[in-house]
Amino acid sequence: MASTAPVEDKKAFHPIDVPFPPFFDKELREAWLKWGLSEDMGAVKFSFDNALPTAAATTQISKDVLRPFVEDFFSDPTVRSALRGAFPMVFGSGRTVCEFDVMRTSKTRMSFLSEPLVNGGIVSESGHIKGRLEEDYEGIPIVNMLRECLLMEESEHWEVFSEQDRCEFLLMIFQHLVVGGAMNQYDDSATPYYDTTRRLYKEFCSVRRNEDGDIQVISKVVRVRSFSDEGSSLFPREHPSNFCYLIIDPLSRQLWVWYYGYRPWF
Repeated sequence: MASTAPVEDKKAFHPIDVPFPPFFDKELREAWLKWGLSEDMGAVKFSFDNALPTAAATTQISKDVLRPFVEDFFSDPTVRSALRGAFPMVFGSGRTVCEFDVMRTSKTRMSFLSEPLVNGGIVSESGHIKGRLEEDYEGIPIVNMLRECLLMEESEHWEVFSEQDRCEFLLMIFQHLVVGGAMNQYDDSATPYYDTTRRLYKEFCSVRRNEDGDIQVISKVVRVRSFSDEGSSLFPREHPSNFCYLIIDPLSRQLWVWYYGYRPWF
């Protein structure tokens, strides 16, 4: 029977004491505050000693290939200590069991976001977001057609992005910015969301040119949904705006943890 004890501290993972540049950019700091993300969003960097499995070097990677790495990471005592100091995560006494998805990184151009939104009548050519009557959706105010398109599966605009599109990390960054936090003062223009999405994607993801000379993202992105082992919790409370990502660079053997845990403002 497999042991449920935490993995031994083999120093496989090491925190790197370095700030994430976009969080300290003057203009972006104003955006984080406006969008209600300044208090509860953060990023922590780590290095790791052991290479990812050979299969992880492929463009598409399965959950089965990444699961040992992801669960070793969250079970590592050094990692747990660093994450508890940065985020409201709770770890049990045993090995961490994660529910997660592997995100796609095949899209790198902002036209992937802007063209469907303009063609679908969600955003104008100038960037103005089409408004609508406000409606609550799982605790998130749907105040415009962009939020409706991104969040409400029953919307007639849901198909602006395909199911495969919705697995792209680029789209998820954009969505998290649009949704924001509890004190979000949303923008009427999509332009600030496009610009900040581009900046975050560039900072998080490592790229190289493939044999055809095209830009290829080499980072592997995992969206961690929850911890399912006894005594552990990833977020302080359930909310659709929560997110936690591992953005893994297999060549430099470094990764970012990008996290937001929703807290009500009242």
